[in-house]
Amino acid sequence: MVTVEAALGVSGLVVVLALCVQAVMATVAQIRCTDAAVEVARLVSRGEAARAGEVVARAAPPGARFEVRTSGDEITVRVTVEASLVQVAGTAFALMEPDVA
Repeated sequence: MVTVEAALGVSGLVVVLALCVQAVMATVAQIRCTDAAVEVARLVSRGEAARAGEVVARAAPPGARFEVRTSGDEITVRVTVEASLVQVAGTAFALMEPDVA
């Protein structure tokens, strides 16, 4: 009887541990997406939008996608990626530099 209870207890512990690891991995992916979004927003605000793809490839998790929206002099960048269980995203805002057209 104790063996069955121990097996169920260990199984439950393994499931909880796996979920905790997934949560940490999703958090790290979200931080990397936010860092990439900030970097891309900074590049676009300086007129270097052509380098955005390489920055996302370097800074964001593999398979990340990004979207840049401009409205007047406001820039919004959103980087998203499918983590193992959820989709995570990072968003950044910037203003266009005065000398950039």
